[in-house]
Amino acid sequence: MTPVLSAFRVVAAITVAWFLALLMATGLVFGVLGDAVTFWVHTILMGALALLSGPLLLREIRDSDGSRERGEWTGAELLYSIVFTISAFIFLNSAAYLYYSF
Repeated sequence: MTPVLSAFRVVAAITVAWFLALLMATGLVFGVLGDAVTFWVHTILMGALALLSGPLLLREIRDSDGSRERGEWTGAELLYSIVFTISAFIFLNSAAYLYYSF
């Protein structure tokens, strides 16, 4: 297991826990941390997921070249590409909001 994969799993687990905490106790999280801190944590987690899933996707594509037909995706490639696309979009949207709001 590579360090990038280990870091991806840790960040993914923290992100899932963060979203579950927001879903179950939104008022408590916003009340304790405040709007700005909550938004910064959200932005940092999305950026970390995008930063870690990109290299994992490239590694999966490079490692599985000869074992599949042209145009097929493995499950890992699909997972990393979906995580990368969604987290990069949310991160860029959040970063733009932070940039223009301060």
